Amino acid sequence: MELEYSDCVSITFEKQKKDEKMDTITQMASGDGTLCPVRAAAAIVKRIKNYPGSSQHSPMSTVNNHGIIEHVTSDHVINALRDAVGAIGEAKLGFQKEAVGTHSIRSGAAMAMYLGECPVFMIMLIGRWSSDAFLRYIRKRATR
Repeated sequence: MELEYSDCVSITFEKQKKDEKMDTITQMASGDGTLCPVRAAAAIVKRIKNYPGSSQHSPMSTVNNHGIIEHVTSDHVINALRDAVGAIGEAKLGFQKEAVGTHSIRSGAAMAMYLGECPVFMIMLIGRWSSDAFLRYIRKRATR
């Protein structure tokens, strides 16, 4: 069976905010050639399965860094985000790279979904928010 033709993908977050453990979120296939969560997950799984030394238990954070199997950490993500902000520049973006962190991804995704007219309940489900706290990330200046 080809993974990219599955109907859905479920991802379990072992540890997350508020000490919740083993929270699973399921995304349905969208059919979009670029943004389908099922196709994206299938591509990641196939890539990892091709790494020497990987197994069916290798997490989706597994990467091959010049022949060394590693896992992407929050520090890797923060550094990559800050490098990108630094490359674009504070003058163009309007904020310093130190103001960016991993939470910027969550707030940016909430904003993108809002601008895409995604229903509030879907933003909450996809973002794994248990309250409407994500609403504080919706920027007035960028609203529809």
